[in-house]
Amino acid sequence: MKRVLSLLFVSLLVFVAQVGAAATERRNCRAQHLVRFDGTELIYTTISLRNANAAHDVTIERLTFRDFFGVVVHDSGPAIGVPHPLNSDIAPPHDITVVPRGASFYLRTQHIWGRDPIPGGDQRGYNMTAVIEFSTKGNPALFFTSMNGVTRERDPETMAEGAQRSSYSESCVDVKSA
Repeated sequence: MKRVLSLLFVSLLVFVAQVGAAATERRNCRAQHLVRFDGTELIYTTISLRNANAAHDVTIERLTFRDFFGVVVHDSGPAIGVPHPLNSDIAPPHDITVVPRGASFYLRTQHIWGRDPIPGGDQRGYNMTAVIEFSTKGNPALFFTSMNGVTRERDPETMAEGAQRSSYSESCVDVKSA
């Protein structure tokens, strides 16, 4: 009888722990990062992470970029033990791993690859996929993800960014398990 009660108690503890645990959700975004026209044009993407929940933080468990051919060209996050790149637009550079309640963080592809093409050439940087895996104890619908693509002139000698030529943005979409 004691053994049955012990097993029942352990099962109950496991069930309660699972109910309170944060589930991992996934979002898919379009992304680009490339240098064109003999180095005179730079195209990059900003991934926006907005937590509209006033009660719960969001953890960016994993951020994976796949190139045009489906090959992983960047993978980071606590889920795989590799730190995310820091947002160096902010002093000191900022970690995007935990998005606090009400905060809005972002990461640009330039924080990963700088002003250079991704390894393997520009063709791999067209029409990439960025998958954001995140967890929260709150409502995942209160976490908004979007991307903004920007095309800028670039001085090929100094690598300095010039005038903006175009931009576009779109929301990232939920990815449901198969």
